[in-house]
Amino acid sequence: MPVRLEGTSSGVKNEGGILENTMHTIDVSCLPGDIPESIVFDVSEMRIGDVIHVSDITEENFEVLSDKENTVVHVVAPKVATADEVEEGAEEEELAELEESTEPEVIGAKKQEEKE
Repeated sequence: MPVRLEGTSSGVKNEGGILENTMHTIDVSCLPGDIPESIVFDVSEMRIGDVIHVSDITEENFEVLSDKENTVVHVVAPKVATADEVEEGAEEEELAELEESTEPEVIGAKKQEEKE
C-alpha cells in the first residue's frame, strides 16, 4: 500500500525541522474488497523528534506484513555545520579548483622540441 502524508508538520513549520518519509509503501494482507487506496498519516502535530512506526497503524480491515519496528516518517533537527566543517569544505573546494586549473602535459609538444 502506498503511504500518503497529510498536513504540514509543526516541527517543520515552526521549529525548522526536516520531515523524512522513510517508507513509501507498506505491505499488507487483506480481502480484495478491503484494499484501501493508501495508508494516510496526519503529520500536522509532529514536532522535532517525533516518529511514526509501522506499529502505529490502527486499521482493522487488513493485517500489516511490514516489520512493525520500521520507521514510516519522522521529524529531525536540521544539521548545523560547525566552523571547522565549513572551513574544511572550503579547503576541499580550493584543492579541487587548483587541480582543475593545472594543465596536463602535452606529450607531442616535447617530441617536437627535442627534434629542433
